[in-house]
Amino acid sequence: MMSLYEVSEVVPGQSMTLRDLLRDVAPVTVREHGATQTLVNWDKIAARVVDVNGRHGISGALLPFSADGALQLIDAFGRLADDAKDTSELNQTDRDAILRASGPMFTNMWLLDCLGKAMPGTMPDMVNADGDDLVFHRIVFPLAKGVIGKSVVRRLNAAQWLEPASDTFWNWLVPVTKERKPRTAKGGQAFVTTMEDGTPVFANVELAGRKLIVEVNSAARAEKAIAQMGEWLGDCVSTPMTEIRTLAQFMADDAARAPQEEPLDIPPDEMERIVHDMLTREYTKTLDEAVPALGNKTPRALARTKAGRAKVADWLKYIENGAAKSGVGEPMATYDFTWMWQELGIIGLRR
Repeated sequence: MMSLYEVSEVVPGQSMTLRDLLRDVAPVTVREHGATQTLVNWDKIAARVVDVNGRHGISGALLPFSADGALQLIDAFGRLADDAKDTSELNQTDRDAILRASGPMFTNMWLLDCLGKAMPGTMPDMVNADGDDLVFHRIVFPLAKGVIGKSVVRRLNAAQWLEPASDTFWNWLVPVTKERKPRTAKGGQAFVTTMEDGTPVFANVELAGRKLIVEVNSAARAEKAIAQMGEWLGDCVSTPMTEIRTLAQFMADDAARAPQEEPLDIPPDEMERIVHDMLTREYTKTLDEAVPALGNKTPRALARTKAGRAKVADWLKYIENGAAKSGVGEPMATYDFTWMWQELGIIGLRR
């Protein structure tokens, strides 16, 4: 299950110790190659820690939180546990059930922490191992007419840097070099995928029926992957189609793919009410906090000026749009932001 952790005892490229900030459990040491090269002691992250044959690791996306964002998350889940206890007679000390029911909320709170105080068009400073901005590409090559999957498999098995993980899945590896390091700004984060021995993964390649799917995390990698696949496969494949996802969409998809946990015994409409109440508390505080993207002014103060009203309106539209895309059936997607426009006196700009 997802939880919030404090990082310590970082051994770059090898491991780190994680202390759970939402549950009273013992710290665990996890093996992690990529993230430990950019994380430092006392960073706060949300992650899903898994135990595989007695060794701990991280499954899925790792979400970095600011110090303030982590405090808000701790407070929000404390209140959520109190509300759930009143509703379902849940033991207040048993937070596992709350966390199992609230996995997607970590992504929502991360978006609030990293994106909620940004202006449209801005994103957290996250890059891949090449130092390129994260833009996730899913490239689909249809097999050419008359070509069978076995012939494609033979070519891919013979291709340099493609390491088979199964009969139809390959990890596309790249040499380990010291020529280039992820270019992260202060407070930024590198998104790095590696094999167990630390070799960076350039892409994932999968043969699904009569489609060859290549997934990469930057525009530069997508261009290189298309060209390289052309050299490896020639006329075995047709012109590819490419699907591009934003960072927020990728995180939402990762949450949707997470292993299904035992559901919490709270009716969906009641869970929606609890989450909406929590979001209202968090957004109420945000209206009176300095927002860097608004010139370090509070939304409430800026909305009192003629020039500032339009900026605040754009900021609210950005937040509301992101929430609406959080996923069908997610409480955040049904949250009504109208009260914020009314509170700031700019409801006339909500059009």
